[in-house]
This record gives sequence, structure tokens and C-alpha cells, in this order.
Amino acid sequence: LMQIHNPDADLAAAAEQLALLREWKAQDVFRYVGVTHFQAAANERLIALMERETLDVVQVNYSMAERSVERRLLAAAAATGTAVLVNLPFARGKLFAAVRGKQLPDWAAEFGAASWAQFFLKYVLAHDAVTCVIPGMDKPEYVQDNLEAARGRLPDAALRGKMADLLDAMRVRAPSDDDSCNRSDALQNLDGLLRRPEVPIYSAAIRLNPFYALALRN
Repeated sequence: LMQIHNPDADLAAAAEQLALLREWKAQDVFRYVGVTHFQAAANERLIALMERETLDVVQVNYSMAERSVERRLLAAAAATGTAVLVNLPFARGKLFAAVRGKQLPDWAAEFGAASWAQFFLKYVLAHDAVTCVIPGMDKPEYVQDNLEAARGRLPDAALRGKMADLLDAMRVRAPSDDDSCNRSDALQNLDGLLRRPEVPIYSAAIRLNPFYALALRN
């Protein structure tokens, strides 16, 4: 999978980059092409790209704290046959901060959630348009806990509504688009380098520096 990260409002530039990606795909350099964004403000931009271009994948910001993609974007992905990857499913930790010291509701057992992490992930995974969720993890026990969210039953529409009501009552604020990504100065410098016109495919970062790609995922 090769993705264009955070395309700006100039959709013509993104279309030019996607044309090159499709050429590489035809040459079997990779199997899938897509676009990503971490800002909810870019949802309409991503919808336009899905409707105008041939995308295999779109990666979006979606969590119980940031549900704006439920209004139009997820339906557009389903209509265009575009797979959906989800970034920031824990809203940069804001969801955990909101439930710190709170007990998981008993009814979470109805869909097999044994932790708050599984509760948050199962909500997102249960949407029919979602293909895969990519949470950030820095401890082995977090990896195991998150993997358990993919096992067993997922919540149905009624339970998802109940989950959303619970979080809404806690008044969890979605992360601002201006919230820091906590990247080091060195990564920011690489970020600037890769955005220069002579480096047209921003996702080349994955080839140049795998650590950079991982840092962006979180």
C-alpha cells in the first residue's frame, strides 16, 4: 500500500500524484494506492478524491471522540468501494483520560469488551465501512489488549448508540487539528524535505525512513 499523506486543498496536485501511483501500481510496484489525513476538517476533501479518483484505500481520523466521518465520509467510502483505514482511534489518549478511574460498564460484556481500549476499538471496528484500525502502541501488553478487540462479537447499531451516549455524557473533546503530533525536530525537518516540489510523493517517507512512517501513524 502506497498512500499520499495529508493532501492539501489543491486537488489537482493530488490527482497528479495519484496518476503516478497508479502507473507504479500497474507495474506491480505495490498493490494498492490511497490517501490519508488526520484532520477532520479534511473530510470533504477526501470525499471529493474518492468520488473523482480511483482509490483503493482512504485513511481517516475516527474515534469515539471524533465521529464526524459518520456524517458523510464513511457512506462515500462504501459507495465508491474504498477500503477505510482508521487512525487516531484513541483520540491521542483523550479517550483514556476521560475514563480514567471509571469502571467499564457491565453491558460491555455483551460484545466482549474487557477493557476501555477494546471498548473504543470495537466501536470503530463495528462500522460496516471500516476495514482496519491502526492504533498507536508502545507496550507489549497494549498490543495484546488491542488485538483482543478483534475477537468475538462486535456491537450492533443499538449498542453503538448506547456507547456513544455514554461518551457524550462525559463530554470528551476531540483533539484539535492543531494538537501536536509530538514529533522530534529531526522528523519535522524530514517532513519539510519530503514536502518540497522535487519530492512529489509524500508517502516516499515509508521507503526513506520507516521510523518516520511509524511516527506519523500515531
